[in-house]
Amino acid sequence: MLDELCNNRQILIAEGIPPEHGEDSVIKMYEIKKATPEIKEDGKVDHYELNLINKVKVGDWLGERIDPTPGTMGKSVKGEPIPAIPGKNHPLHYDKKSVREEHKDGVTYLYALKSGAVHYEGDKISVSNHLEIDGDVDFKTGNIDFDGFVSIKGTVADGFSVVSTQDIEILGVYGIGSIKEVVSRKGSVYIKGGIAGKNKAVIKAKKDIYSKYISDATVTCEGSLHVGLYCINSNITAREIIIDSPKGQISGGNIQCEAKVLSPILGSPSEKRTLISVKGFNRNTLKERLEEVIKSIEALKNELVKVKVEAEAYFNSEEQMKSGSLKAEDIKQRFYKIKEQLKELEEEKKTIADVLRTKGEGEISILKKAYPGVVIEIKNVIKEIDRPIINTTFYIQDGYIKDV
Repeated sequence: MLDELCNNRQILIAEGIPPEHGEDSVIKMYEIKKATPEIKEDGKVDHYELNLINKVKVGDWLGERIDPTPGTMGKSVKGEPIPAIPGKNHPLHYDKKSVREEHKDGVTYLYALKSGAVHYEGDKISVSNHLEIDGDVDFKTGNIDFDGFVSIKGTVADGFSVVSTQDIEILGVYGIGSIKEVVSRKGSVYIKGGIAGKNKAVIKAKKDIYSKYISDATVTCEGSLHVGLYCINSNITAREIIIDSPKGQISGGNIQCEAKVLSPILGSPSEKRTLISVKGFNRNTLKERLEEVIKSIEALKNELVKVKVEAEAYFNSEEQMKSGSLKAEDIKQRFYKIKEQLKELEEEKKTIADVLRTKGEGEISILKKAYPGVVIEIKNVIKEIDRPIINTTFYIQDGYIKDV
């Protein structure tokens, strides 16, 4: 051995084995499909397709978590064991009244305890009440007032009403006529076949409204109004109105929006009186509010990190999983509350960012043509279209309506 020793030559005397730390648990959850309207043409009929309500049945998969791995122990140069750090077991957040978990072969699965509509409260997945009407809302069903989500496969008969706390979808190909009202107190409304309101129909939503067409109706929402084909002789109030089809049109009626109107065609060759009003906004005030929202989001994220640290320390202690533990419930409720607040602020941030992308402090975009008879108003400044206009965007800046 001594004969093998020489200068400038490395000789292995002892060797350790580093531990391989465990991998954290991996979570995959049910994805809520984004409500994005789409115009589909089959040569005869333009279909207005949208997925608004995410429906599941009892026993349907809602998510899963692959268990963390323990890791592999190492060895020191003296042969002493070096423990590995096991992976973290991230919690699954779900409503225990509507979702159950089942552990099998190293995976924890989440399944629906009831049929209904999937939605999230912060990070917590839930299945809410979902009322599905197989046909029409008429004398057989009576008026509908429901705490949850509502799907109607047919139509709503004239004079009847549908009211719900959450989203409403009316899927009949012929749409609705002179109904009394369709109202979503907290959600959105989707009317696949369109609205022929006969100056009687009232449609309201806390969030967005989607309809193939709107004729002779009163429509109000706090979010975006998406119309597939045309809006004729109707009274509209929304944050913004967007006509989705490249052949779309707004003609007649009174349109009132907070920030933006976007339509291929405004008015008609017959020069029908069409009033388009944009309330507008103060860009500097909105920017200040955006900064406040961003600061609030950062503060809540820091608070969330503290709650997560507290949760990990608690749930990895001997007290973890004690039945009915008040501390465990307190940690969960604080976590859910922060996540819900974050969700609301993120939605406000997105809304403000969308508004700030508007030209000037209020915008009316004509993608193809506007006819005489159209009157536009932005922040109380009025301009009457007295000649055909092609592909023009009007916006207000420094108190004047400008166009590009």
